[in-house]
Amino acid sequence: MRYTRLFGKTVKEAQNELFQESYSLLFKGGFARPLGQGLYCFLPMGMKVLRNIKRIISEEMEYLGGMEIQAPLVNPADLWEESGRINIMADSLIRFKDIRNAEMVLAPTHEEAVVSLVKQAIHSYRDFPIFLFQFQTKFRNEYRTRGGMIRTREFEMNDAYSFHRSYSDLNNFFPKVFAAYERIFQRCEVPYITAESEVGVMQGSKAYEFLTEDPQGKDTVVRCGNCGYRAREEVALAVKKNNAGALKPLEKVETGNLRTMSRISRRLELPMDRLGKCMVYSSPAGLVMAVVRADYDVSREKLMRYLGESWLHSATREELDGVGLIPGFMSPINPPESMIIIIDDTVVNTSNLAIASNDLGYYYLNANFGRDFDSYHVTDISRIKEGDLCLSCGAELEEVHALELGNLFKLDDYFTKKMNLQFQDEEGRMRYPFMGSYGIGLGRLIVAIVEANHDERGILWPYDLAPFKYFLMGIGKSQTIKRYVDEIEEMLGPDVLVDDRTESISKKFRDAELLGIPLRIVVSTRYIEDEQVELCDRRTRIKWLVHKNDLKKEIRKWRNAFGK
Repeated sequence: MRYTRLFGKTVKEAQNELFQESYSLLFKGGFARPLGQGLYCFLPMGMKVLRNIKRIISEEMEYLGGMEIQAPLVNPADLWEESGRINIMADSLIRFKDIRNAEMVLAPTHEEAVVSLVKQAIHSYRDFPIFLFQFQTKFRNEYRTRGGMIRTREFEMNDAYSFHRSYSDLNNFFPKVFAAYERIFQRCEVPYITAESEVGVMQGSKAYEFLTEDPQGKDTVVRCGNCGYRAREEVALAVKKNNAGALKPLEKVETGNLRTMSRISRRLELPMDRLGKCMVYSSPAGLVMAVVRADYDVSREKLMRYLGESWLHSATREELDGVGLIPGFMSPINPPESMIIIIDDTVVNTSNLAIASNDLGYYYLNANFGRDFDSYHVTDISRIKEGDLCLSCGAELEEVHALELGNLFKLDDYFTKKMNLQFQDEEGRMRYPFMGSYGIGLGRLIVAIVEANHDERGILWPYDLAPFKYFLMGIGKSQTIKRYVDEIEEMLGPDVLVDDRTESISKKFRDAELLGIPLRIVVSTRYIEDEQVELCDRRTRIKWLVHKNDLKKEIRKWRNAFGK
């Protein structure tokens, strides 16, 4: 490939708003360009990297017996009605009517489509297990996009779906996909951590994430440096520090129209762990009040698991008005009779809390569970934070900022039951198969690869992912140099990018380092008399000379030396 014919050249500066260094390098190197908010184009160099990533993923999926399919981006809305997720994911769904006036959605994920596809193909227990994967575009109506390609509206994913005769079969297959993901990220040379995560809108019983540590990452993992326990803060379990003591008399005090915990804390001159916080949610079971200590946040995941419900939304102002609750002053003391009250265990185990009164402008001091308010529903519904104690070994937990790369979900029989996917077992009984869902975001993965593989000069592509393996340039205008460059290009084939520009030598060298192509080959008048060319390893910056006739043999030696 000749550089002058390449669509998408290097640029000196990235756009001002592109603060993520890894994305800035992709922008400056001509791998990707923005089209609109949360919308990105991959240019030819970026597409080459994408194809290399897909090849690695496909190899690992096929090793497990996976077969590639492609489900449409546009799905009939009735599939989402059938699964029940059209309301659960309402905020992120783009819905429209086609020319036949049929309701359609732009799919943010493809569980419904694949279940519908499998439903048409299976009849007997002999059809299982089934493992399908695809590379497909997704669209989520994200309001807040960030970090270049970290959080986008349209993105491409590798997603995979497995179907099994029993939960035991799903449970046995799950670790195999987990190990395949480990191999994928190792082959992509991305450092990763794993953590238990929330199920969220995916439903099912269990979820795990693959993440890479990133100071700018918005995902928080709680981990124990002593025993290695790791989980997302939404699902993490820990020993929380309590503040028990002698009970004091309940006292009502005026706080004015202060509605945030931080302001109430300052007004009452109490630390956050001496305040109670109430949040009200709408759920299929009705309105639910969650009460936690103010130094914690409510975990919606834990709350949904306790309720056994598939969705949970913050209650609207109209819903609160309907039961006589005042935002900022909601309280478990004299609550509406119809409301479910769920109390976090820290509230139960902390004495003399300050808590709202259901009366505008007033709080109670010294409120105590069991004396001043009560509920049958007591459990852990708070998000674990740094400083809590590991449930396994008692050491203090720490928080790690990370970027999610992939996830694995045990969906159990949620979708197959909802969408009536059944098969006949050995005894002629109709059963619902158990299902797993697995996904890797390709845009995020490219950003993570660059984040882990760059220096101050540019990208350091892993050999197997590089858009080209060799960057070839000539210094000088003689016919001999041109002939040498042409011969080497023909010798190395499509893996070589030839810089045939009339730019300065320094500009070509800078661009070679920015692009991150693993091996630079320079033909120059300095070494032409000895029929030598200069090689330079991009990662180590080691240079050496080799005779032109030995170039292919030297390249094989170089690849072997660096394990490529």
